[in-house]
Amino acid sequence: LIGFFLPVNRLNYYIIFLIILLKGVFEMSDQKPILPPKPGQVRVIKALYNYAAQAKDELSFDAGDILYLVDSTNKDWYTARCGSSVGLIPSNYVEEQTEAVPQPMHSACQYGNLTFLAELIDNKVSVNGLDAAGNTALHWASRGGHAECAQAAADG
Repeated sequence: LIGFFLPVNRLNYYIIFLIILLKGVFEMSDQKPILPPKPGQVRVIKALYNYAAQAKDELSFDAGDILYLVDSTNKDWYTARCGSSVGLIPSNYVEEQTEAVPQPMHSACQYGNLTFLAELIDNKVSVNGLDAAGNTALHWASRGGHAECAQAAADG
């Protein structure tokens, strides 16, 4: 369209090419990138029924167990962690809604929930993550006066 009004020469073709190229770059910059999950964030699901593993790569669990979701890209089979075991679980045996706990280690230490803290440590959740203010889980355990949580976080 621009070349229609200008005399045809090689420079005009380069200008048109540059305009088309830049237009594509600016259109692409409007697309938001897909961000990976934040480190330290845990997705928790609850088992609705008992399940006995039928293959070596599957995970057995009981109704009411809290499972940590590792991967949910397959809609039929999730990868989850329960205690120190990791394996596939049928997605229809767990709650539909998953809950993302942004800083589970910090919350457990802040409120002195030693049971949840021990479970997080067993499931390899990092104790060194920082919250938005730059504080560690150990900071929150110490500030709240929760000596057992502080010791567990330091050892974890």
